[in-house]
Amino acid sequence: MKQMKRILLYPLVVLFILFEELIYRHFIQPIFARIKLTHVVQYINVFISRQNRYTILILFMSFFVIGELLGLISFALLASGLFFLGILAYSIKTLLALYAFILLETQKTKLFSFSWFAYAYTRTLQFIHYIQATSIYQEIHLLFAKTKRLLKLMRHKRGLLLRLYRQTQLRRRKAHH
Repeated sequence: MKQMKRILLYPLVVLFILFEELIYRHFIQPIFARIKLTHVVQYINVFISRQNRYTILILFMSFFVIGELLGLISFALLASGLFFLGILAYSIKTLLALYAFILLETQKTKLFSFSWFAYAYTRTLQFIHYIQATSIYQEIHLLFAKTKRLLKLMRHKRGLLLRLYRQTQLRRRKAHH
């Protein structure tokens, strides 16, 4: 039973780490930080904060559900070789997810006034913490971190090698003139 659980958890952990490391930290977080500060978003947030909790819930759920559906559609498009459409669908999904995150962050009190929403949110966070506490997550996360450091080192060394090569080429050209 424990081996079966490990087999089922492994792909979930890999996908979670890929999302967390590649997509969330490198794309969504920086965009989220910039968008959150824009005047348009601040104006929209003021407008939304005046709405009742049902309107906010409907907006949040719309952005969230449509975004998740677009994520599945983008995966299907990418898997079928339609890369441009897949990337386009994923870009739209990311924008919807960003605004869902903004709504969640700015309107958490109103959203949490629905006990089922607060419960679902809490359970989701507990599930994420459960995944992060597993030995599989720790092992794979360590492997990703080592791979990331190795790639960074290789890029740095590649840059040094390119500079040395160019300097050598310049010296040769000067020697021939």
